[in-house]
Amino acid sequence: MSTTKIDKVSILQGAPISFGSITIYQPTLKDINKIGYDQFARITNLLTISESDLLLMYHQEHIEEGETNPILWLYENCLKNPTFFLELQIGFLTYIKEEVFLDTENKGFKFLVDGEKVLPGGKIVKAQEFFFLNKTNFSEFQSIIRLLNMSGEEEDDEIITDDLEMKKKLFYYLFAVLCTATLFTSCSDDDDEVKYPIDTELAGGYVGNLSVNVDGNQMGTTENQKITISQSNKETNQIALSLKNFTFLVNVGDIEVDPCTVKAIDGGYAFEGQQNLDLVQPLGNCPVSISGTVKGSNINIEIGVKVGAPLNQNVKATFVGRKLTGSESSEAKIISFILDDDIVTEQPIINEEEGIVTFKVSDAAVDDDLSGMIPTIVVSSKAKITPASGVAQDFSNGKKVEYTVTAEDGTTKKYSVFIAGSSDYYSFETWKSLNDGAFEEPDGGWATSNTGVWFIKTVYPDVYNGDYPVVKSEDAKDGAVGVKLITLDTKGQAGADWGFIKIPAIPKVTSGSLFLGTFETDIQNTLNSTKFGNPYYSKPISVQFSYKYTPGAVYYTCPDPVKAEAVTEDPNTTDECSVTAVIYEVPYWETVDPDDANNKAYDKRLTGANLYTNTDQVIAMATFSSGVQEDYKDITLTLNYEKDYDPTKKYRFAIVFSSSKNGDKFSGAPGSTLIVDNVKVVAEK
Repeated sequence: MSTTKIDKVSILQGAPISFGSITIYQPTLKDINKIGYDQFARITNLLTISESDLLLMYHQEHIEEGETNPILWLYENCLKNPTFFLELQIGFLTYIKEEVFLDTENKGFKFLVDGEKVLPGGKIVKAQEFFFLNKTNFSEFQSIIRLLNMSGEEEDDEIITDDLEMKKKLFYYLFAVLCTATLFTSCSDDDDEVKYPIDTELAGGYVGNLSVNVDGNQMGTTENQKITISQSNKETNQIALSLKNFTFLVNVGDIEVDPCTVKAIDGGYAFEGQQNLDLVQPLGNCPVSISGTVKGSNINIEIGVKVGAPLNQNVKATFVGRKLTGSESSEAKIISFILDDDIVTEQPIINEEEGIVTFKVSDAAVDDDLSGMIPTIVVSSKAKITPASGVAQDFSNGKKVEYTVTAEDGTTKKYSVFIAGSSDYYSFETWKSLNDGAFEEPDGGWATSNTGVWFIKTVYPDVYNGDYPVVKSEDAKDGAVGVKLITLDTKGQAGADWGFIKIPAIPKVTSGSLFLGTFETDIQNTLNSTKFGNPYYSKPISVQFSYKYTPGAVYYTCPDPVKAEAVTEDPNTTDECSVTAVIYEVPYWETVDPDDANNKAYDKRLTGANLYTNTDQVIAMATFSSGVQEDYKDITLTLNYEKDYDPTKKYRFAIVFSSSKNGDKFSGAPGSTLIVDNVKVVAEK
């Protein structure tokens, strides 16, 4: 019995009918003339074909199960013959006007429709979803199609195309289609097969924005993401889709699904495919599904990754972009950088290889002179730069301004602009929001252990769902805010060894950590997540800072960092904070192997796992630790050079603050609090 409320008067007046999340339209004369009356009548008969029609066609009273079920019969023949599916697509587009795909799970059809999604917090955003047409609702759909084809005087069960002659034509057509399907599966002559122009209309590079969602939580958007489509070498109407450096929670690396089946739709093509891929640990072998559409130069793709035990997560990535013609420029360079100011004694010099721009100013220049300098920048043809040319920038107190040049084809290059030979000063007055507002970090090249705690809160909320370890402090030495680092009790949970992957333990003690560098989650080795050091182009002499410190009440010792959840209370130890400054040599700036994104050994940055043991790269280091310090105290750390500084070599420099000195061993006192302000690096001019 029909569950859709239908107003026959409205139908006679040409009004559309809502059916679930789709709308069924009454074809206009223009629609019918566009495809021809014979084809319109034929596709209408296909969409309304009944069990008795199929029995009549087969001339049998009893045939194999499913062959007289209309939607199963339509689905199976679409699988066998692309010509049949093309014909049915025209029918669906005539009545529904939405993209249609085969639903392999339910043996029916699905339509990609626009809708809305409610995010955590109540925010409503636009989203796309599938409407499914299968055995449960197909008969009701057919009833609506029949009603739409009624004339004013006919009874409900009579439709325009339901005459003997048209039935006869339909059966001739169906038999022809079935015979053609048999030929396609038994004949090796590719000239008889319908071929889509994949090489000319689909294959190529695409650039756009990639948004990632994990279990309903938005993980952020990657701009200028590139995706490549190529002809699959497996079947004619199939493609291979490749996505480089896919990241969610961890850097997954490259994803390639081959094959994806291509189908023609109104105004373009649709494709879908599924493949089990071996991803980085601990993700392991995961089913990856792809579905998308290409219309003209526009592409929309949905990527699904189902992560199994022990993470058990559903990942959904949405890519919206455009096709590159192949003639776009990939050059992303700063051609010239001019500062028309009397205090500039040497105009900026561009080091293209290292991505730095340096200039010199008068010794008499003061902070007010340097805080509003306006550069005139010229970049590669058809490229864009952010921040834009002509926008005032603050170079006072040794600040560095980061610029990003984006080429016409989406290629990006970053530049760091600063005054040569100046001191770096960090007041911590500006902060950046990360992970869709989940937490903040100080701006200026700093990273924190907040990302690691965010991972625990996201993946294991039943273990720990409390505060973050690095936050703003209104108790600043100067200005409005400083940085507060707090050692947390993150409860602890034993790790797991699944044979093919190992999941490390969640620590009982997690120290607050602030450092120059980046935090890149490494689930297999959590200490390896802290990537210490940013490129540095001068010889640092000393580090100055102001601090206060209060140790926590109860100190816990972790005997075995592999079992970070297992600690013992140590009443004889009082926690201490620590500060380390280090400069070390690297062979290159790149951190990802251009030939193999999964080659982790290519990255030569020091981490929490080897900062104090990799003596081959370190050329100078200074360390500091302290117990209780109630009032602000100013400290100067002088770096001790064990090797000569060579200005022709490449170096990274890091300052590492920790609220627990032995936090890298998962030992410390929850509640220990370190407040830092006014950090200054004095470099040799």
